[in-house]
Amino acid sequence: MKRIITLAAIILALVACKKDEKPSITVNPATATLLTAGGTVNANITAGGTWSASCTVEGVSVSPSSAAGDSPVSISVPTNTTGSSREIIVTFTCKEGGNSTYITINQEYQEESISIEIKGHEKIDWDFCGGTEEITIESNYPWTAEVEDNITVAPESGDKGSTNVTVTILPNTSKDNILSNVRFKVTRPNRSEAKGISYNISAPYLSYGDVEYPLVKLKDGNIWMAASLRYVPEGKTVSDDLTALDNGLWYPVKVNEDGSAAEFDKSDEGIAAKGYLYTTATAFGVARGTITEENAASFEGCQGICPEGWHLPTVTEMVNLVGKCNNGALTNTDAPYYDPELGSGSGSIAWLETDNWPIVASLAGMIQLNKDSDTAGTLGGATGTPKALNTGYFTGSSFYKKTSSNIQFYGLMPALKQGNIAAGYNNITNGTSIRCVKDKAQE
Repeated sequence: MKRIITLAAIILALVACKKDEKPSITVNPATATLLTAGGTVNANITAGGTWSASCTVEGVSVSPSSAAGDSPVSISVPTNTTGSSREIIVTFTCKEGGNSTYITINQEYQEESISIEIKGHEKIDWDFCGGTEEITIESNYPWTAEVEDNITVAPESGDKGSTNVTVTILPNTSKDNILSNVRFKVTRPNRSEAKGISYNISAPYLSYGDVEYPLVKLKDGNIWMAASLRYVPEGKTVSDDLTALDNGLWYPVKVNEDGSAAEFDKSDEGIAAKGYLYTTATAFGVARGTITEENAASFEGCQGICPEGWHLPTVTEMVNLVGKCNNGALTNTDAPYYDPELGSGSGSIAWLETDNWPIVASLAGMIQLNKDSDTAGTLGGATGTPKALNTGYFTGSSFYKKTSSNIQFYGLMPALKQGNIAAGYNNITNGTSIRCVKDKAQE
C-alpha cells in the first residue's frame, strides 16, 4: 500500500513540473546582413505554442506577424536613410508563458551618389512680359526648388524619378533687367547637391542716346517703342529751319495758342511726348539723295538710326498691326487692332491707346515736302478752324513706288479726327516720327 502511495506522489510531481514548463521558441538564422537599400530576410520559427513578432524600427514588417507553432517568416526592411549603419532586432514571443527569441539584422549605410538633371530648359532671355517654360527634373532622390524674384515653379518639390515642372516667369515692371535663378536641390544626411538654371528678364524700358524709352508688347506679338524717337545722330542738329533738308532733323510740330497756325514745339514737355521729325534718309542713316528707285527695296527692315537689335517697321508689320493699308491691296482683317466699324475698316487708335501705345498726346505733325526738288518744307499735320494736330506719320522701311517727283515708302498714318490709323505712302522728303520695332531674334 505504501508503495502505491509513493508511486502516485511521484507521478503527481512529474505532472506538476510539466505544467510549469514554458513553451520553447527559436528562430533560424539568428543573424542577417542587409545593404543600404534594404530587402527581405527569410527565417524559420520553431515554437511550442502560439507566438507573435514585434520590432521598434519604423518600416520593418514581418509576415506572418503571428502563428501557432512552427512557421517560415519574411522580414521586410526599408532603405536605411539614417545616415549611419544600424542594428535591427525583431523579437518573437510565445503568448503562453512569454518565452522569446530574436533575430538581429545588421543594415549598412552607404549613400548613393546624387544624380539630378534638368531637361527642357532652352530659353534664357525673356522679354518683360514673361511667360512659362516646361522642364523636367530627373533625380534619384527627392528634391526641392529654391526660387528667386520674378520666378515661380510648380510643383516646388518632387520624389525621385522624373517630374514635369512648370516655370513661370513673371512680368518685369521695374526699370532694370532682372536675372533670376532657380535651384533644384537634393539634401542627404551627409551631403547635398543642386542644379540651377537662369532667366534674364528684360525691363520694359530702353536706354538709347541718354533717353529712356518705354516699351510695350502689342497684340501683334512685336515689341514696339511706346514713345517716338528723339535721338540725334552724329553730325546732325535739331533744327527749326525748314530749308535744312540735308540735315533732315526737326523739332516736332504744335498748334499755336490761338489755333491759327502750326509752329515748332521746342518745349521739353513737347519733345518728350512727341520726339523729333526725320526725313527718310536721316531715318535710314544715309545721306540725302542716296535713296534711289534701284536700291529702295534694300532698306526693307533696316536698323537705320534705331538702337542695335531694333529696326524700322516694314509694311507687313504695319498691316499685321492695324489691318489696313490705304495704298495697294494689303489688308489683314485678323490684325489685333483692326476695327471693321471704323469707316470701311481700319486700325483703331483707341485700342492701341488702351494697350499703352500712345498716339493722341504724342502726335508730332510733320514737315511736308511734296517734291524732291522743293527747297523748303512746310509745317504739316494741322487741320481745321481753329487748327488742331490731326495727322502725321511713323516712318516705315518698305518701298512703295517712285513717282515723277518723289520716292515713297510706306508709313503708319494716324488720323485723330477719324480715330483710325493705317499704312499709307510717305514721301522720303517729309519729316516724320519714328517708332522702332524690336528684332525677333533679339526677343
